[in-house]
Amino acid sequence: MKTINFIGLALISFLIMSCSSGKSVLGKVDKYAWIVQRIDSGKFKIEVNQAYPMPGTVSEGVINLTSVYTLEIRNDSVLSWLPYYGRAYVAPMDPNRGGLEFMEPYSNYKKIYSSKKGFTINFNAKTKEDNYRFVVEIGPEGYASIGVTCDKRSFIRFSGQMVK
Repeated sequence: MKTINFIGLALISFLIMSCSSGKSVLGKVDKYAWIVQRIDSGKFKIEVNQAYPMPGTVSEGVINLTSVYTLEIRNDSVLSWLPYYGRAYVAPMDPNRGGLEFMEPYSNYKKIYSSKKGFTINFNAKTKEDNYRFVVEIGPEGYASIGVTCDKRSFIRFSGQMVK
């Protein structure tokens, strides 16, 4: 009888710890399903924590970001709040806005699914200042890589993770 009580207590303790940590036993499956649902809904957000300017530019190498920067897809628009490090071929109209900061409708949105690699999402955005081509790769765990090619600036890449 004591053995059954001990096993029952151990099982209850395990379930309490599992629920209190916010993760289920199927954590990876739940996270992947959440990622698929967010991408299919057309509403998701990526928080970046590192920037990788193009080699040969002034800020070459990995830059660890200490502020919160994001790329967000909202239905038919992209909200880009990303920093920029690299070479600008044309000076911005507003020198106080040096980053990739805009909210604009996107075009040419294409989503490619790979069972092993996750998702690759391509789209373009156009502002008064520049044309942007984004390649967003999101893995099955939610980690993301964002590549941005501009007409008036050198290429830059970011890494981060999807957030709720």
